[in-house]
Amino acid sequence: MAESGTDLADAAQGVLEPGDETVPVSGALEVLRQVHLALGPAVVELESAVDQVAALDGYRLLGPLDDARQELSARLPEVAAS
Repeated sequence: MAESGTDLADAAQGVLEPGDETVPVSGALEVLRQVHLALGPAVVELESAVDQVAALDGYRLLGPLDDARQELSARLPEVAAS
């Protein structure tokens, strides 16, 4: 999951902080394509993480383990693959 997040962040960097602000929108399409390509694996990894955390529901996890499960459940958004 970390690798997908890093790939997505790297791709988004060109959108968030463009190197050349004079590039027309048509020139920025390649950067947007890179973001789109990075989104696919990131969504798959995120869905996998959500499923893995949800698989722990119903288990009697104690103390920090249950706290971590609850925090992950709250922080990982549900993602619908389209």
